[in-house]
Order: sequence, then structure tokens, then C-alpha cells
Amino acid sequence: MSDYIHDQKPLGLAEAFDRIFSESEEAHNESNATPAPTDEAALAKFMLDYFGMIVPAEPICPDHNSPLDYLSASFFGQEDLLVWACRGGGKTMLAAGATLLDAIFRSPAKIRVLGGSFD
Repeated sequence: MSDYIHDQKPLGLAEAFDRIFSESEEAHNESNATPAPTDEAALAKFMLDYFGMIVPAEPICPDHNSPLDYLSASFFGQEDLLVWACRGGGKTMLAAGATLLDAIFRSPAKIRVLGGSFD
């Protein structure tokens, strides 16, 4: 999991929303807000800059997808996705990032995060 976290301190959620949406809703409506990422590189940079998350662009195993592939499919494709990976592999962290992106840039959005447990 530590591979996903950058060593700089990320913004707190309130700080990130304030920075993204400027100071007020009026400023946001005047297009002073942070624009939505338009490609994978901008998406990865946004996640690092605002949430302190490094989202790897390369898959770990041959013939698998990278974490950035998942995040991109979620954000740009607006697809329903199923993620199968090892325990502790960052699935929940990436789902939280995808959920925040939808809440910020696709509001109002229908968001559902499901997770399992051995308990």
C-alpha cells in the first residue's frame, strides 16, 4: 500500500475541495474551479497533487491492467467495473479516489462502493 502514497503531505479533504472548487460556489460557476483531468497523465497528476496518491501506470503482472487503467476506465469511461486483486493491493484506496473524482466532477452522481471481507 505504501507504493500508492506520496511522501508529501496530501491536502485534507476540506482543503482539497476548497482548492478544487475555489472559495465559493459563485467562483465555481464562473469557471474558476480546477478543471477535470482530460487524459491519463492529467488524472495521475491530479491524484498526486490533490490526494497525495501515486497511481502506478504499469501493471505488476504480465497480461494484467495497471491501477491507472482502472482509475481511467472509471473516470473517463464511466463504466461499471469489477476489480479482482490481492488483499492489501490498494483496491479500496483507488475506489475511494474514483468516488471522490465522481463526487467532484460528476455531481450529482450515483456512487456505490462494495467490498468484501473474510470476517
